[in-house]
Amino acid sequence: MSRATINPLILIWARERSSLNQSELAKKIGVNEDLLRKIEDGKEFPTLRQAQFLANVLHIPFGYLFLSEIPKTISPIADFRTVPEKQKWHFSIGLEETINDALRKRDWLHDWRIQEGWEPNEFIGKYNISNEPKDIAVDIREKLKLEKIPGKKFRTWEDHLKSFVSKTEEAGIIVLQNSIVINDTHRHLSVNEFRGFTIIDNYAPVIFINTSDSISVRIFTLGHELAHIWIGSGGISNPSPSEALNLSRIEKFCNLVSAELLIPTDEFREIWKNIRTKDIFEKSQEIAELFKVSVFSILIREYEQQLISRDIFYSLYQIAESKIEPIMQNSEAKGTFYNTWRVRNSRVFVQEVLSALRQGDVMYREAAQILNVHPKTLDGVMQRF
Repeated sequence: MSRATINPLILIWARERSSLNQSELAKKIGVNEDLLRKIEDGKEFPTLRQAQFLANVLHIPFGYLFLSEIPKTISPIADFRTVPEKQKWHFSIGLEETINDALRKRDWLHDWRIQEGWEPNEFIGKYNISNEPKDIAVDIREKLKLEKIPGKKFRTWEDHLKSFVSKTEEAGIIVLQNSIVINDTHRHLSVNEFRGFTIIDNYAPVIFINTSDSISVRIFTLGHELAHIWIGSGGISNPSPSEALNLSRIEKFCNLVSAELLIPTDEFREIWKNIRTKDIFEKSQEIAELFKVSVFSILIREYEQQLISRDIFYSLYQIAESKIEPIMQNSEAKGTFYNTWRVRNSRVFVQEVLSALRQGDVMYREAAQILNVHPKTLDGVMQRF
């Protein structure tokens, strides 16, 4: 029987990159764990069929298994930031594929908008971190036509997020929202790795929001990513509210802009002063309800405004993590396949691709690839949108 003389180091790299242990991978390719262990130790080689299974399951080209060195994975987003506890500069294949899909959409939309006569967005990189966060927040608020306290008029966090996304897209910024890798329901995106990312482009800026996160945190993430766009610095957002006090300079700055946008200082301090309850956590909950943001955001605001100590912040954060966020979790858009699919691909992006399709500027197959659907599915899409 023919054997594939693969490089075991490549196999180990690809398995770890896919977040699989030996037992899980062995089960997926239909071999016992002992055999897989021998293959990774270089004592055995897989059959050609097994090697093909390995490449498919690990989402790598078949030829990768025979490389002499581990391929270097370079993030297309310049200032990628890893999870704080991780020492290696590394990101999962799921995140890599998600970024690449967003880049394909960005590239198509960039060319399409130029063809349609769009002017470059004047707000891209309009400010930098030497500016006041409040000034940037005011500019974002004016551009997006947001209320002074954006979430105050909404009954639910869901309504707030939906409106916030809609106003962001009306400004020409594409917002992709998903909790899985493209359309693969078996491959979930983890908030332990990232909450969102931004791709800077003068014509087609893109924001991605990980919907595995709670709705309240997604609202703050969207504000954070908007700050990245306004200072012209793309990147992957802070993965954990608990690390909010120990971030890079740019991340701290974007958090300050988002806080000022969603929880304006003057209004926040006035409301905080007028709520009489002595229980800080109850007060924080009440203010979060009013602003329609997470309790995390309110606690951080309280600490920044020197209303609570660092120790109290971390103590109350643990309470918030255990009691609040699970209640507000809602990882996927409710509704039909088409509604969920449109949220994943961005309502505005879908409209622009369909417009190009109707005008004959893009073929069915290309449009289907851009929108991650089968060409036949486009018929149903065209009828609904």
